[in-house]
Amino acid sequence: MQSRSAFTCGMLHSIGQLLIRLAMPAETASIDEAQQSDDEIRDTFPRQVAQSIALDSEAALADLAALDSLSSGLDGLLE
Repeated sequence: MQSRSAFTCGMLHSIGQLLIRLAMPAETASIDEAQQSDDEIRDTFPRQVAQSIALDSEAALADLAALDSLSSGLDGLLE
């Protein structure tokens, strides 16, 4: 049952990304083209927001994937 839910969530996420790119192509293009180093991401991570929702920000930062290793959620589900 969990694999079906994960697949459905992945599909909804991918469909949402597609819809955002169709509805706001200029805005999403500028976001897609923006490149930040891992250090810049860590420096701008919203630690106060994370703390306000009881998220361990250091654990979240440690779990960040390298930018060049990110892939779509569906690819991970299908493997």
